[in-house]
Amino acid sequence: MNNSTGASFSRPLIILHWALAALVLALLAAVELHEVFPKDSLMRGLFMKTHFWLGLSVGLLTLIRLWVRWGQHPAPITPPIALWQERLAAVVQWAFYAILLVMPVLGYLLINAKGFDLSIGPLSLGHWVQQDKELVETLEELHETLGNVFIALVALHVGAALYHHHILKDSTFSRLQPPQ
Repeated sequence: MNNSTGASFSRPLIILHWALAALVLALLAAVELHEVFPKDSLMRGLFMKTHFWLGLSVGLLTLIRLWVRWGQHPAPITPPIALWQERLAAVVQWAFYAILLVMPVLGYLLINAKGFDLSIGPLSLGHWVQQDKELVETLEELHETLGNVFIALVALHVGAALYHHHILKDSTFSRLQPPQ
């Protein structure tokens, strides 16, 4: 049994955490599933558009999460964890925020460099950069590299959560469950 004191993050932060996790999983599924379909097929295009829109949604939700998080102090972990673990967790958390904000911008710049933009009916996000094949290559590499770094951080994050929950039996994981 966990040594939880019942302290948890606020309900909005808990909802935003799990909503972002779900959106990121859907975004990753969409980008991987598009590869199953032939180039220029309707389904391939649909999965890529889904990936683009989910990416922009992740960026927006991350901004909302940061706004909600501003000024709130995390619920304490009981029993307290080692200082190096606190510091590593903080670095990973801020790396998550940075990547979740930068990736949608890179993705949109990439779409623009390919000569496209995203629009819903008459509403368009416009072109931020001109069509440019060299820029496409650079942005694709950067977007993919950051995506791989993000996946590695998620693996570290999930592994640490499971370690804290099952081995250390502290309140790390229970802080992200709604209060009873």
